[in-house]
Amino acid sequence: MAFLRGFLSVLVASIAAGMVAGGTTASNAPEPGKATNVLNVPGSGSGSPKVNALAASLASNPGDLTDACRRALLTLAGDETLSTCANLFALDEIRHSKKSISGPIKTWIEGMCKASPCDTASLTKASKLFQSSCETQKSVNGAAFYSILSNLAAIRTDACKNTSKLDFCEPSLAGHRKKWEKQGRPFFSVSKEAYCLECGEKSASQPPADGQAGKKPSPKQSVCSAPADPKQKSAPADKAIVVSLPSLPSSTKPANQSK
Repeated sequence: MAFLRGFLSVLVASIAAGMVAGGTTASNAPEPGKATNVLNVPGSGSGSPKVNALAASLASNPGDLTDACRRALLTLAGDETLSTCANLFALDEIRHSKKSISGPIKTWIEGMCKASPCDTASLTKASKLFQSSCETQKSVNGAAFYSILSNLAAIRTDACKNTSKLDFCEPSLAGHRKKWEKQGRPFFSVSKEAYCLECGEKSASQPPADGQAGKKPSPKQSVCSAPADPKQKSAPADKAIVVSLPSLPSSTKPANQSK
């Protein structure tokens, strides 16, 4: 009997220990639906749900953004002051919108305009950090992010008071990134699918491009039209298209703003 009582005592103790261990393991497991640090970036843990959401978005919709580009963007987003004044979380929505380009761009502009302006020195430092870390020359999306960050003050001046007047479907705004970089114009990267859905009709009606000296003007093919050569494949729907920030018509500019 003494042996049996001893055996039962050991058995009960073992079961209790197993239950405690099981409870501890369960308590350490991630909660269902809780955001995780997708890219394991410092500063983007569970205490920063917006940054975690951005990390998840960048992971599922990377476009041509490299890991280095995404990490650089998340580093900037981890700075609460910068991410607020530049409205960084809304800025990422622009590049992978499938239904509209003007909607998410204007939403970003309106949110950025409601926030206090970014500190000039901090913004310059952030822009340089992003450019060097991301290697923007290799990424259209990365170049667009850098273009916006480095021209944020000018965008506030030109777009904040008349955001609703901006026409992003003006055909002349769609062009190669080098064109806008050379002119120092801020530009956005948008998906071909969204651009053609919203701007396809207007883009198709654009006038012929200016001819070179001694040559006749030739019609400029719309990015939304099928290639003239049947052997040439159309660009994929998720291809990034560069669209510059439009200039406001002089009649809509604030009275104290130079034309």
